[in-house]
Amino acid sequence: MRVATNAKLVLGVEAPPQDWNLALASYYDEHGGRGIEVPLYSLVYHECAQLYRQHSSPYNYGMDNYGYVREPWPSKFLRSVLYGDQSSWTISNRMYYAWRKTFKAINDVLSPLQRRLAHEELLSHRMLTPDLLVQRTEFSSGVEITVNYGEFPYKLEDGTELAAYGYRVKDATPGGRGFSGHVETNLM
Repeated sequence: MRVATNAKLVLGVEAPPQDWNLALASYYDEHGGRGIEVPLYSLVYHECAQLYRQHSSPYNYGMDNYGYVREPWPSKFLRSVLYGDQSSWTISNRMYYAWRKTFKAINDVLSPLQRRLAHEELLSHRMLTPDLLVQRTEFSSGVEITVNYGEFPYKLEDGTELAAYGYRVKDATPGGRGFSGHVETNLM
């Protein structure tokens, strides 16, 4: 690992972050978990390392061969918003042309958000509903992100409604930009 970083190469690790390799790796893939996901790696390492969601194709459902959850793209996108991460995809050339508008829309939201939060400490992660479908994270600068993985709108504490498959980013810092949106699922 030192040979690669001394040669000024970008070194990625396909495993969760570890204290011993944190100074050497530029990013980590596979920081997810099994079962109910709680961002333990993000809570410890968010401001120290680029943490990518495990790559997948846009239409993945269920579990992969290693026991990790591979959900369809709306869930993966909302999770990346919630944790302030960028996403990673494994696609073919044909898939790229079929999904390129969706990938651009995903990148248009995640890229500036990740740039804003890259060096922020993730301070908290809370489940706001018993069914775990509405969750909130808070970052060291005061940025608060709420997502709704559910198919029904959710009424927030301030009376506003978080759309089904929606997200809201509140940035209370001077000059900060909050925004909200939702995933267009286009169910037929």
